[in-house]
Amino acid sequence: MKSARYLAALAMLIVGVDCANDRPSLDGFSRAYAGFWDAAELTNQAGRIPVDRDSDYWKALSQAIDTHTSNQQRARAASTALAAYAAQTAGVLAVFDESIGSMDSCATVLIESANRIKNADARAQAAETSKHARALQVTFAALAPLYKRRFELQLECLRDMVADDGALTAIERNRYGLEELGTLVAESDERWKEAAELWHKTEDSFSAMKGQFALKTYPSKWADSTATVAVPQ
Repeated sequence: MKSARYLAALAMLIVGVDCANDRPSLDGFSRAYAGFWDAAELTNQAGRIPVDRDSDYWKALSQAIDTHTSNQQRARAASTALAAYAAQTAGVLAVFDESIGSMDSCATVLIESANRIKNADARAQAAETSKHARALQVTFAALAPLYKRRFELQLECLRDMVADDGALTAIERNRYGLEELGTLVAESDERWKEAAELWHKTEDSFSAMKGQFALKTYPSKWADSTATVAVPQ
């Protein structure tokens, strides 16, 4: 029994020495993780704002397709929605696309940093964290074309509403596009659910590694953020 405890203690000592010699690469991985998380936080926020139902765009869009109002009110609301998209939503969508690209680059750096870790156990855990981080980036990237098509269909209907002076013929003419919108929304919701799962897996994996190998904490640009990922309402 004493021999077994001695060997266990010796093994822990060896691991400790190994990690001490590996400290630069472990710190490098921790720094890369902080960079990835900054990009992920920005992507999460930029992905939510365009579908925020309290925004000027969405409020005007709802009024533009309200069948219980007048043609004049619908035409005016459609014009307001188009202006709000150009002034606000389009820019946020551009940030969303850019942040996905930043996540891609940061995930690559994270993977490379994991591969530089010499300690086998630490490297395996870093690889697991990197795998979840890459999957999270891929999931966000899958949202981009869904968003693009979703807004294309909405804007087409809004332009027709303005051209038809608010007549309901604009909605009838775009009925197939509106049906497609339902599919796009459902697919987007699924991607958000996947992102939520991967978000937590990435956090949990890194937290476990941080506790075991005493990883250094690097400040985040989102130090005060409590952002989580869930399906936007």
